[in-house]
Amino acid sequence: PAPGGPARAAATRNALAAAMPASYGPHLALFAALEAALPGHRLVGDSTKPVYTATEFLHRPAPRRFFSASTGFGTLGYALPAAIGAMIADPDVPAVALVGDGGLMFTLPELAVAVANRVPVVVVVWNNGGYAEIRDAMVAKAIAPLGVTHPSPDIAAIAAGFGCPAARARGIDEVVT
Repeated sequence: PAPGGPARAAATRNALAAAMPASYGPHLALFAALEAALPGHRLVGDSTKPVYTATEFLHRPAPRRFFSASTGFGTLGYALPAAIGAMIADPDVPAVALVGDGGLMFTLPELAVAVANRVPVVVVVWNNGGYAEIRDAMVAKAIAPLGVTHPSPDIAAIAAGFGCPAARARGIDEVVT
């Protein structure tokens, strides 16, 4: 390592934590709940607000335990098929797909693939009524939101229709059950 590298990295992490927006708090609570429920899991993230938080603040216990499509290029729909692939490649490490309700609509039929192939992947949907990140960026630039808010379907019912056990968590404390 470069001289002083670990100290500079620690200082950067501390500066980021000090500047962290309060809106990241629920995301961090979600990550803690997931880790408590599935220690050492592999998190596969779509382009959704909590995953953007994860790219800055989530520290995983081992390499290859966090994969993300939140690169700023709007790669919606990545998490579910990637989590299925991760489970097939390494079935000993639970995979959690963290996806927004808008992004899930891009690859929802992949639930059928998981069921048909008996791939036990956990899907956590961050439901914010559409494409909230894009909506918030539009509002911040004084652009009237257009095409970024949609009514979310009953995702638990759809998952059950594919044969997946599903439940709607109304709070972080319900994620671990």
